[in-house]
Amino acid sequence: MFFGVSLASAESAPIAVELHYTAIIDGVTAATIDASAEISGDRYVMHALTRTRGVMDMLVGFRSNAESTAVIERDKPVSISHDAENKWRGKDRHVRLRYDKGEITSADVVPSPEQDDRQPVAPELQKSTVDPLTAVLSLMFSANLPGGCAREVPVFDGRRRYEFACSPDEEVAASSSAPNQSVVHRAYLFSIIAGRQKHPFWPQSKTPRTLSVWFGRIDSRLPPIVTKIAARSGLIGYSVRLDKLTIDGKTLAVPSE
Repeated sequence: MFFGVSLASAESAPIAVELHYTAIIDGVTAATIDASAEISGDRYVMHALTRTRGVMDMLVGFRSNAESTAVIERDKPVSISHDAENKWRGKDRHVRLRYDKGEITSADVVPSPEQDDRQPVAPELQKSTVDPLTAVLSLMFSANLPGGCAREVPVFDGRRRYEFACSPDEEVAASSSAPNQSVVHRAYLFSIIAGRQKHPFWPQSKTPRTLSVWFGRIDSRLPPIVTKIAARSGLIGYSVRLDKLTIDGKTLAVPSE
């Protein structure tokens, strides 16, 4: 789910990106994410297939096949559509969101909040949000800004409303400003605003509040691509790492921090 998009004109040659990530909880592989992007000028289509692994797969059996289409307007990613077909503990679920000028015009979400034992998200909280894949792209765009990330990223995934905001960690911001660095390090605060489960499978008090994110400057046509995410909640450590990167059919080395 972590891609860049060309900033060139619509006449630029299309770019194909393929990424493979591994998610780890307390040193144990919990999931894999196979992602791809088709980029043409200011328009992109992203795919992300997420699958739990090992013990986590035995517990929840999670599968997610997501696709987002978006366009860059005034150097800002704007959602056009988002579709996600999921399976959670043996049950099929889906989200289908459509946008016009950055605002949601239709939402088909199964199961409903009542059927899913979760709080509904009020319509006013859904305004001016982006889908989850476009949210990651927004973080990548802001990672290139001097002096740290610059803005909050409001996200609505069809069920939950959450946001990312730049952490006031001055040490991280100071270490990530040099334009010639191949790896950029940022810190973000993660907040769930609405749509919480009433009786969650995983206690939401255990959800990490601060995320450290590493971005790699890999291709001049692309903003920095997410190469690693790390977080802690109490004694539990979480991480997502980029294991394989392919651009236009060529496998490239993943930069290390």
